[in-house]
Amino acid sequence: MPMTKALDEWRTAERAWAAMEGGDEDDRQAAALRVIEAWMRYQELAGMFDGHAVLVADRSGRFVCANHDASRLFGLPATALIGRTVADITAPGSAGLQESMWRDFLEAGAMKGTYSVVGPGGVVEVHYDARAHHPLPGYFMSKLRSLG
Repeated sequence: MPMTKALDEWRTAERAWAAMEGGDEDDRQAAALRVIEAWMRYQELAGMFDGHAVLVADRSGRFVCANHDASRLFGLPATALIGRTVADITAPGSAGLQESMWRDFLEAGAMKGTYSVVGPGGVVEVHYDARAHHPLPGYFMSKLRSLG
């Protein structure tokens, strides 16, 4: 897909989502997912992720979108990552995402660090860079890169 078409799809999806202000919540959520998926396609085509696994989660902490590098990191198709949570990908015995960490993240709007996840060969240490309310308000994007 050409980048210009991907950008047009992203912008068109954003306009449709914005026009739904105050509309039916299910329709608004479906429109938001179309924006996020179009955003992901454009970012991947533009090379913005530079080999990072990227996951987008909703307010409930469930992943709603994942890129191709996330599929490789976790050894699962992107569609199999949808609906999973941070707890689902956290390595057994790891501290996991604590309530206080989540509050700090929301307050700061961003968080970086290292984390242990479960990949196809076992535990994988990753560096993460997470942003709150990105690519849309109420959604949370994390870029992960294996340290190994």
